Amino acid sequence: MKGSIFCKNSKDIGHFHSNRLSMMYPHLFLAKTLLRDDGVIFVHIDGNEVYNLRMVMNEIFGEENFVANIIWQHSIQLKWYLGRFSVHHNYTLCYQKSDSFDLQILERTDGHNNYYSNPDDDTKGPWRSGYVRVFYRPNLIYDIITPSGKVITPPENRWRWSKETVQKKVETEEIIFSDDETRIIRKIYLSTLEGLTS
Repeated sequence: MKGSIFCKNSKDIGHFHSNRLSMMYPHLFLAKTLLRDDGVIFVHIDGNEVYNLRMVMNEIFGEENFVANIIWQHSIQLKWYLGRFSVHHNYTLCYQKSDSFDLQILERTDGHNNYYSNPDDDTKGPWRSGYVRVFYRPNLIYDIITPSGKVITPPENRWRWSKETVQKKVETEEIIFSDDETRIIRKIYLSTLEGLTS
C-alpha cells in the first residue's frame, strides 16, 4: 500500500507506545474494515498499556465510538513479586464501528428477581429497597417530616429528589418510612424493570 501508515513507529503518531501496540495497530485497523457498521470490538490488555491502547483505539475507531472500559478481576491472591501493589485487574476496551451498534439489555431470570418481595401487599407488586443518596446540591438539603411528626435530616450529601418530588413519592407510597421512622425507604418495583444492564 503506497504511503502506508504502518511502516514507522514515530513519536508523532498516536500508536507510538510499545512494540506490542505497534504490532497490534495494523491488526486493529484491519479489524475495523472487516466489522459491519453495527459491529463492535473488544480488546483485552493489562494496566501497563490500557491508556496507550485507548489512544490507539481512539485514533482508529474515533473517540466518539468508545463504548466502555470493562474491568476484569482475574485473581484475588496477593502477588508478592510485583512490589508494593498487587495488581488483580485487566481491562477490555469496547468500541463500536458506528452509532448503528445497538447495545441490548440482558434478559432477566427468576434468579435475578430473588431480592424482590411484597411484604406490605403493595398493589404495584414485588419491590426492593433502593438508595436515595446522591451528590451534594444545596437546594436538595431539607428535613422530611414523618407521619407521626418526627424529623429525618438529610444525609451528608443531600436527598436525591426535590422536596416536592419526595412528597409525591410518599403520597404514592413509592417512598415509605422505616418502622421507627428514622429513615426513608425507596421502592424499586419489579414491574418497572425490562431487563438487566450489561
